[in-house]
Amino acid sequence: MMNRNPSEPSSPDVPERQRRRQERAYRARRVLLIIFGLALVLVLAVPAFGYYVVFVQPKQEVVIRVNDAEFTMNTLIKMARRTILQGMAVGQYDPQVTTELIIGAIGEIQHDEILRQAAPRLGITVTEEEIQWELQGMLDRPYSVELTGESRTDRTFTELYRQRLNILQMSDEEYRDVVRADIIRSKLEEQLSVEMPTGDEQVHVFVIETEDVETMSEVQNRLRAGQDFVSLANQFSTHRFTNKTGGDWGWFPRGVEEDFEDVWFSLQPGEISEVVQTLDAVYLFQIVDYQVYREISEGHIRRLKIRLVQDWLTEQRKLNDLFQAWNQARYRYVLDELRNDPLLSSQREQLEQQGANSSRSAGVVQSVG
Repeated sequence: MMNRNPSEPSSPDVPERQRRRQERAYRARRVLLIIFGLALVLVLAVPAFGYYVVFVQPKQEVVIRVNDAEFTMNTLIKMARRTILQGMAVGQYDPQVTTELIIGAIGEIQHDEILRQAAPRLGITVTEEEIQWELQGMLDRPYSVELTGESRTDRTFTELYRQRLNILQMSDEEYRDVVRADIIRSKLEEQLSVEMPTGDEQVHVFVIETEDVETMSEVQNRLRAGQDFVSLANQFSTHRFTNKTGGDWGWFPRGVEEDFEDVWFSLQPGEISEVVQTLDAVYLFQIVDYQVYREISEGHIRRLKIRLVQDWLTEQRKLNDLFQAWNQARYRYVLDELRNDPLLSSQREQLEQQGANSSRSAGVVQSVG
């Protein structure tokens, strides 16, 4: 056998075989990298897809439609959140989120859009100057001062407005649409109330409100025994407007308290009604005076105007194509979003702390007394 001299050139197929081995190794590495990349994408995509399905997709679902205008779950959450914050800021809202609140937010979105769509037909226009004027006025109201901790005189309008949008988690366009609907509503109030009388027949109402029938039975027994209505109202009534004033609720025309007015206007001065029971409370009324014509108070005029718009909206709901995709799962989603909202939770804690402090202060005063 002949030995090959090392100095002699190697066979030409040797580097070719080496090149092919290198190419196969490269292709194998590339396949492995592709497989690894796909696996990595899959690993990252699964939680990302899960996050999208759980947290992002529900907010983008259309849940309300008014004719051709569509509104997503996110819009509903923002509207409900705004309502809660407004109530908390002025101390007139129970911080516990309820079904009624969410249903109310759905109705508010529908009514705002009905107003916006009807405005041209009603001859109602809203200018950008009117919206800007309303925005500037809003930042001086208790609601804004409570949320931001300062009034418009402390900082520029732009800074405070940006802060408010951040608190409400709304865009400038979204918030201006809300303000536009409010202005349309105010103009419609004036349009509908042009011929509304400034005076009407009225009754002077005294009220005793209790939480249960048993307590009201005790009140009735004492009335039959000769005790007067005023003293019993002071002793037993839980009516928030009159329990410190002997039950004096004031003068009422028709249309302000429609749940009770049929009872009131059926009584003669001095007469006491039968027990009136609602879902929330039990009532007893005494009419102390009646006038065929009496000027309606400014507060009641305001409520009557609001009622005119509410009646108009009720009729418009029948004439517009309204749709809402609402079910238990979506209700739970909105409820959880609101209950877990950091700002709302903080506001609730502050209200609870204020309530606890007030209770302790009342206890100290009572013990001192």
